[in-house]
Amino acid sequence: MWKAARSTTVDYFKICMAEIKNQNKQSWKWLNEISPSQWSKSYLSVYPKCDMTLNNMCEIVNRDREVLEARSSPIYSLLEKLHIKIMNRRASRRANIKRWYKNIGLKISKILYLEAKKSEDFVAHWGGDGHYQVSINQTPIDMVNMKGKDYTSRKWNLIGIPCEHVITAIYSQYEDPSMYVEISYHKETQMKCYGDDMYWIKMEKYWTKSGRSPLVPPKIVKQPGRPKKLRIREIGEIQPSQRKFKQVHKSYTYSVCKQEGHNYKRCSKRVEFVARINKKVQY
Repeated sequence: MWKAARSTTVDYFKICMAEIKNQNKQSWKWLNEISPSQWSKSYLSVYPKCDMTLNNMCEIVNRDREVLEARSSPIYSLLEKLHIKIMNRRASRRANIKRWYKNIGLKISKILYLEAKKSEDFVAHWGGDGHYQVSINQTPIDMVNMKGKDYTSRKWNLIGIPCEHVITAIYSQYEDPSMYVEISYHKETQMKCYGDDMYWIKMEKYWTKSGRSPLVPPKIVKQPGRPKKLRIREIGEIQPSQRKFKQVHKSYTYSVCKQEGHNYKRCSKRVEFVARINKKVQY
């Protein structure tokens, strides 16, 4: 299933689905009822330039300590805490981007370095007009179009970062792979994302008076039981209690009597052993 989700081409997606069908037809039927555009990269649009297949970004925010504390606060205090958190996050991102010594960030540079290490065994054969055939041991793997900035596997189109096959073609042109990184990862674009200032909110005593009667809060009926603080789980989502592994109780063996199921404190022959040891000490 994960192979099908991470596949970047429709052909490879169909191969993975055929493997699922051979192993479990019920699972294949359940996956087949869901549109592949909702869970497989092979059917995703190439416009966003993103490598995410999960909602981990939302989970990071939901598990944040400050957000969890803000949930139990009144609505005004909750919004104020979230407002301060967003302000601090934008300010720290802005300061971090200013420290970039390249046009791309450290994480993108690390990805390019790892992809370049993978490209050491590949060879790019020029076909003319920016077209390259990437092969390994005389076996063709991919076709790369440097002018159109796309290739057969669509990984470069989806993510916007050259992969090992594209880097092989870039090196054959004696160019820097960072020049072919999508503009959305560039320093100037990132500064536009976090460049706008986010101002504070005036305190309540400085608010403009409307002259109308104040709103009366709704009547709160206390519900039975302890109030819920955890977020509502989606249908089919694994509960936190189910993620924990069950403890495996090992069978203890007392080294003196060589019997399993107890230790020194619970051994029935402990008195006899203690008396025997005391005799040896007295002697």
